[in-house]
Amino acid sequence: IKNWVVPTIGHVRLADLTADDIRAVAAKQRKAGRQPNDTHRVMMTMFRTAASEGHFLPAAELAAKSPKAAHSDRTSMTVPEGLACLEVAADMDRGARWLFTLLYGARLGESIGLTTHAVDLDAGAYGEAVIEWQLQSLPYNTPRDRSSGFRVPDGYEAQRLVDSYHLVRPKTQRGYRVAPFLPFVREGILRAIETAPTNPWGLIWPEPNGRPMNDKHDRAEWHELQTRAGVAHPSGRAYHVHECRNFAATMLLEAGVDEHVVTALLGHSSVITSRKYMTVRREPLLDAMRKVGERLQLG
Repeated sequence: IKNWVVPTIGHVRLADLTADDIRAVAAKQRKAGRQPNDTHRVMMTMFRTAASEGHFLPAAELAAKSPKAAHSDRTSMTVPEGLACLEVAADMDRGARWLFTLLYGARLGESIGLTTHAVDLDAGAYGEAVIEWQLQSLPYNTPRDRSSGFRVPDGYEAQRLVDSYHLVRPKTQRGYRVAPFLPFVREGILRAIETAPTNPWGLIWPEPNGRPMNDKHDRAEWHELQTRAGVAHPSGRAYHVHECRNFAATMLLEAGVDEHVVTALLGHSSVITSRKYMTVRREPLLDAMRKVGERLQLG
């Protein structure tokens, strides 16, 4: 809103809004090399909310279609690249954090928001983690005014940690899932728990001073890891953290894992709810991770 909507159409009255105005925001983002789809969804939510509160908006603008997404260059790193990253990660203090992401496709917020409360080392064969929270910084109602409270969407479950850092629930039920450990994953997670900087929330991968991990610092470490591993996207840029999910999915599918098990492990299933998922047999999930470990020749 601050970077794109207000500078582009902030001067336009709602009643005078036109389709050209909406397209202008998308055009400005594309010119800057950004994808406009998320911004368009935010604008449409704003406009519908304004209309529901009695503000007049032209009906055609409320029904404006989302811009077509440009071709994405996101892809999966190769097996040798993944192994090179895992080899570098093995010598890092927070190496288990990247092992967890590369093997289980955990999102950035899910990884840095993982707590000891979500890990059960006695569950199943080698222990497991329940992925049910994400670390996220929520905006203040009034920018930079800590006394103004936070903008929390309706139905959003959030636990405040410190400053604007919160643990928030996944947006949909499909985000709840179990990550069954392999023996070497268990060892890495156990070491991470034992060496984690002291913090009152049980975060496994916080900042060195115990504060919640800043996502910018986390991304910088991922880029540094790739540099040390001699790994880069085919275009020459660093792989995005989110592309680790592409790698995890590719490894699972190439190992012959059933697609329904893949969606359950990565949190893409739209069928399994959290309560139902907690009672599902874990053997297929663990077997799937074993196959990935064998394909990567991990011990």
